[in-house]
Amino acid sequence: MRSTSRVAPNSSPRRHLRRVYPDPMSGNAEWGLIEAPGGGIAGVHSRSEAKPLKIGNFAPPDLKFEGAERYSDWKFVFEPRSTVPTTQRAVPGK
Repeated sequence: MRSTSRVAPNSSPRRHLRRVYPDPMSGNAEWGLIEAPGGGIAGVHSRSEAKPLKIGNFAPPDLKFEGAERYSDWKFVFEPRSTVPTTQRAVPGK
């Protein structure tokens, strides 16, 4: 599927939230920001110091939340996908 947006060559589209949404754990719009290595924002986290209702038995994509003592420990960080197609990735042991 191809995008229909027009982007100048050698540039990438800029994406922005239309507004800052309130943190559901604290109720305010103050988020902790995680800086990207090259500048900018790579992710966010709650500033709530409350103990999470769930601390274990997470699905594999969410294992990073396992054992967190407070909601502020739950980090939501952008992780770029590999640029190598899955059919070309090395398979361990082969």
